[in-house]
Amino acid sequence: RDCEANVVIAGRRDGTELAGRLGATFCRADVSDEESVANLMQVAVDSYGPIDAVVNCAGVNRGYDTLMESAAGNFGFNYSSNTMGLVFGIKHGASRMNPDGGSIVNVSSAAAYLGSPNEYIDYAATKGAVDKQAETTRKSGILRDLAKATEVPVICLVQMNREIEKGGRDDAGFLKRLPQTSDLRDAGEI
Repeated sequence: RDCEANVVIAGRRDGTELAGRLGATFCRADVSDEESVANLMQVAVDSYGPIDAVVNCAGVNRGYDTLMESAAGNFGFNYSSNTMGLVFGIKHGASRMNPDGGSIVNVSSAAAYLGSPNEYIDYAATKGAVDKQAETTRKSGILRDLAKATEVPVICLVQMNREIEKGGRDDAGFLKRLPQTSDLRDAGEI
């Protein structure tokens, strides 16, 4: 069947048949490789014009280990696909976006928030990094838009609102309440 949008599907394995059933275009790409992601985005532009939306949804997990059993190679593999793939997707997708605007959707996992006691530590850590990268990118865009709208350079120096520490610390010395973005706003810094 035909899609209502022009879609490019990417993957390490051949997805030509699936793309054909969806009325989409397939491009072989490895999101852990920046050049491959740049090529993917260029294929989309060459096929359909400026990009309106990018969906970063890579999710791999090599190894279901505890922290003490995890291998550095497994963590590196997971991080390069899950986290760096998102970074490359944002970088090369945003630079080819429709000048009238577009969207980037970053897909994470509940593992980023729930953790994964005694299993797939690597995966949960990479998805936590995905969430923070997406949040940081969003905030950077807000500041860039503010600079454009006011035609004034915006430099943001942020100091955490010290009120957060008044909630006390636990027996191990950690804050009882984790800092939130709202703590920065409450401090009048953003």
